Amino acid sequence: ADTVYALYHLSADQVAEQSVYVSTGATAEEIAVFAAKDETAVKQIEQAVQKRLQTQKDGFADYLPAEMDKLNQAVIVTEGQYVIFCVASDAGQVRSVVHSFLS
Repeated sequence: ADTVYALYHLSADQVAEQSVYVSTGATAEEIAVFAAKDETAVKQIEQAVQKRLQTQKDGFADYLPAEMDKLNQAVIVTEGQYVIFCVASDAGQVRSVVHSFLS
């Protein structure tokens, strides 16, 4: 949890539950699912996810520019108390799967 909070600049005060998987840095793939503690935290988590995405874009732009397509099509979905962030090669499939779980 401490690593996740450091990556996303969040705290336990904002997050009720979280599950995050990040690549080793060789690719941009990442998935994060957050359950916010309250409505204010939802907005803070959304902002944190946007900042994380920008940080990744800045880092990969020169390092591995081939990963930029994935980052430019990153999926961010907010539903109720949940914020979901995913960077993958098939954003359409990701959206479909996320929405099937949230329906």
